[in-house]
Amino acid sequence: MLRSFLVGAALSIAAPACFFELSAVREGTGGAGAGGGGSTGGDGGAGAMAGTGVVATSGTSTGTAGGDGGTFEITVRYPSGVTSELVTGVPVPIVLTPGRIDYDVTAQDGADLRAFDEEGTPLPLEIDVWRDEGTTVLWTRLPQLRPEGGRFSLRFGDTEATPGPNAADVWQDYAAVYHLSDADQSTVKDSARAAMGTASAISATSSPLGVGAAFDGQTSVINLGDVAAWSVPPGEARTITAWFRRQVLPDEMPRRGMTILSSEDPGPSCRGWSMRVLGDDFANTNGRFTVDGCTPTLFRTSSGGLGTYGDTDWHRFDLVVDRVAGELVLFTDGDRRGGDENPTATTGAAVAASPRVGLGPPGATLRFEGVVDEIRVRTDRPSEPWLEATFALEEDPQTPTELLVYEPAVPIADASR
Repeated sequence: MLRSFLVGAALSIAAPACFFELSAVREGTGGAGAGGGGSTGGDGGAGAMAGTGVVATSGTSTGTAGGDGGTFEITVRYPSGVTSELVTGVPVPIVLTPGRIDYDVTAQDGADLRAFDEEGTPLPLEIDVWRDEGTTVLWTRLPQLRPEGGRFSLRFGDTEATPGPNAADVWQDYAAVYHLSDADQSTVKDSARAAMGTASAISATSSPLGVGAAFDGQTSVINLGDVAAWSVPPGEARTITAWFRRQVLPDEMPRRGMTILSSEDPGPSCRGWSMRVLGDDFANTNGRFTVDGCTPTLFRTSSGGLGTYGDTDWHRFDLVVDRVAGELVLFTDGDRRGGDENPTATTGAAVAASPRVGLGPPGATLRFEGVVDEIRVRTDRPSEPWLEATFALEEDPQTPTELLVYEPAVPIADASR
């Protein structure tokens, strides 16, 4: 995930062995008939996201041969056991390589790509990162994920294919989605809405989910700045998600504080919410949230230590702020790590905030050094099986242990559904 250096300081991030090579990045066009996420990512190495999710041996395929035209279909399967119960509205990352798709057959920037569920119903499809003859990352939204397993499909090669659902529909349950593919630009795109963030001293670098944002631990910060999208009114819930990989090892952490997300405004530093990786020997996590004041209505939860997660591998945080139940819950890598209850926090003012990534709240000196990817804010509280399943789908999308099985592309006579 890294170009050669960050503004102000060199950053060489250790990673597990790569399973793919990157080629030139091209701006995506939203292959389902709507605008997709563009990318100007770098050419650094990337490692697999570490975690404990369910995995199955990936199928290997050879792409369509010769680039002679025609319409082709790739069936993608997920195995039984990926979820313990039926879950709905599931965003799924799709990774395409020259071994899975013939880029000579596809339209420029994937404009002819379409996704369908197993009943043949069109699915929304967003192109996050498009790389000609390289590794492309897309997102679709499955209406349901079943315990017994299932499938969906991709079609390409039909230049007159009917436009699919809007790409933004992948994120219809979200207030904000930042893929960070454009993190090295002055503005950072929100795929869920029209909001933009502002990046400073950030380098774009390859990640298992496309392109992420590299932070130097000194001056790097992303100000997301949309108050309405991040507020949590009484009677509602939000789920804040972020993938990250630290550069600083646990035994070095006492020398450097770290934060992933934090509230910048309004009020003092104890106002709003934050999601952190604390700088101590135990690599603790921490989530906090206040309603209208400081300590009297404070939620605070810690995992009690990341334990074996105290490393420089990829991990995912999910912070659930639930003002219906009066509960704050922190998940790491799909597992519930800690929680806090506060019945009085179900009422009071809506908490509005201008969040920033990589830098602590006002008055704090916490800085993050490493890589962050896929910052998302869901507008409700999903079930724990949903969190476990989405983590499993996202954790290893580009390695031989990935969950999804891509069958070989086959020609089809009629692209109509």
